[in-house]
Amino acid sequence: MAGLQDITDKIISDAKAVRDEKIAAAEECVKNIRTEYAEEIARVRAKNAEVLKEIGETAKENAEFALRAKEREAILSVENSTVAEIIAEAKDRILKLPTNEYFALLTDIYRNNAEDGEGELLLTKADRERMPEDFLKTLSGIKGKLTLSEEDAPSAGFVVRYGRVELNCTFDAIFEDKYNLFSDIASQCCKE
Repeated sequence: MAGLQDITDKIISDAKAVRDEKIAAAEECVKNIRTEYAEEIARVRAKNAEVLKEIGETAKENAEFALRAKEREAILSVENSTVAEIIAEAKDRILKLPTNEYFALLTDIYRNNAEDGEGELLLTKADRERMPEDFLKTLSGIKGKLTLSEEDAPSAGFVVRYGRVELNCTFDAIFEDKYNLFSDIASQCCKE
């Protein structure tokens, strides 16, 4: 019986040794997993901190960019409305010129834009009514030959029809054509 007890003790002893080895190996594996996991967590936390820092810097840059854009937009809005007011005031002053000065201006515009040939002059009803008697003769003496149309020009200034071709020298057309130039001039005035 003693031999059986020795065999049983040996089996139990060997089993305990295997168990202890396996527990030690499992503990070592758990320790390695914890170490590896801790390193991975540290890497993830470091990466997150880096990403958050980049996002923070990017968000700050975006906010500053948006603020500068809003400031430029506000300045441009004020500048554009000021330019529009200046241009409207200039147009209004032209329309309120005394008759002789107003038609002298129309004569200068005609001189700088007229073509040779026969044409039909369109004025607004108000301009036709206050037109100097020699106005057509003066214009015809500059270039071409003009007749006065009973048809109204679309706005103050004049239109000359040369057959199918129209020379639109209304102040609306002139100001629209020269808007960028007038805007640049008015903008410079706004900055001074």
